[in-house]
Amino acid sequence: MISLLNAFKAAPARPGPANLDMDRFKRLRWQTFLSMSLSYALFYVCRLSFNVVKPALVAHNLLSPAQLGIIGSALFALHLQQRRPPTLPKRKDSLVPVQP
Repeated sequence: MISLLNAFKAAPARPGPANLDMDRFKRLRWQTFLSMSLSYALFYVCRLSFNVVKPALVAHNLLSPAQLGIIGSALFALHLQQRRPPTLPKRKDSLVPVQP
């Protein structure tokens, strides 16, 4: 049992680059976090409000039900793709191979 749990141990820390600009790193880290959070929130809100607008779009003949179905399927596929867990980097000392 212990050997099985050893497969999930964290890899030893590697030294970072010597010329790392911490101010730039922190700024980029926040920019990345905020852009990902805002884009996901925007996507989620648009996906939910799209269901409310569908009847009005069909009633005014702006889009057909088939076109709305294609758009809804595309949004659902994008939502599933965003929720997919990221692939883990391979470790040299890993006992369990990681499949992408």
